[in-house]
Amino acid sequence: NRASKEIEKKTKGDIKNIWYFGAVMGDEPDLVRKAKLGQVQGLAMLSVGLSKIAPETIVFSLPYLYNNYKEVDCVLDRAWGMIEKIFAEKGFVPLGRADVGFSVFFSKKEIKNFDDFGKIKFWQWSGVEAVNLAADFYGIKTLVPLSLPDVYTALQTGLIDTVFATYYTCIALQWYNQTQYMTDVEKVGGAYAPAILLLKKDVYDSFPDDYKNIIKEAVNMYLPELREGLRKDEEMAKQALIEKGMKIMEQSPEFIKEVHGKINDLYQKMGEKYYPQWLLNGVLQIRNECRASLKE
Repeated sequence: NRASKEIEKKTKGDIKNIWYFGAVMGDEPDLVRKAKLGQVQGLAMLSVGLSKIAPETIVFSLPYLYNNYKEVDCVLDRAWGMIEKIFAEKGFVPLGRADVGFSVFFSKKEIKNFDDFGKIKFWQWSGVEAVNLAADFYGIKTLVPLSLPDVYTALQTGLIDTVFATYYTCIALQWYNQTQYMTDVEKVGGAYAPAILLLKKDVYDSFPDDYKNIIKEAVNMYLPELREGLRKDEEMAKQALIEKGMKIMEQSPEFIKEVHGKINDLYQKMGEKYYPQWLLNGVLQIRNECRASLKE
């Protein structure tokens, strides 16, 4: 981790980072619990972990909110002050962001319409209740709560037949061995999957100002490069899946239009539980302004 080395070098070893990779300390909900107990001081969190700390952040990764990465970058750059305030209230400082792509559906079955969604057995990450509202939107009747390490076996045994993940994740966790169909983010859209580097606020506040600046400079130097690399990896993963024989679900333009036409209903439903109306309105306004400016 080049940013970590840069920080250690410039603080003359006063700040050292020890990273735990490969879920050796548990999955994201486990890590959030450990952070709150003081067992870890920093976190690199995806959507699930972020929503466990600050449920409001779900608003930044709603399905079909963004059409592409240019919109993502425009919205999140402009909304970063909001994000900092949200996490500060929860006791964390967001240092910077990467991402892991757009999550799409992978299934043993081809899902063409709402009737097909009603017949699948869908993975729900244990403890992530927001999936219930999304399942209702699609008409998914069977949800199976599982922790991340149990998903592959569940696909293998038929306990579930459908998952929601990025292309890279599908390859990394070998779920492609147990699924035959996927949706195409360029045709259908997906749910943007953010990744944010967090440090506990009490730890961050204990550093002198010059150390805080060193941390921010190092993160800002290396995270954009990492973000671009991850996006390239995601596109390569998609092509690799196609080469391995993964089929694109043939969903009609009419069905896609219907899904996108109803999506605001889901945004409102989720807002009743996870984020205030003003925050949703603000994000949608920024998104619309970004979309308009990018078309110019």
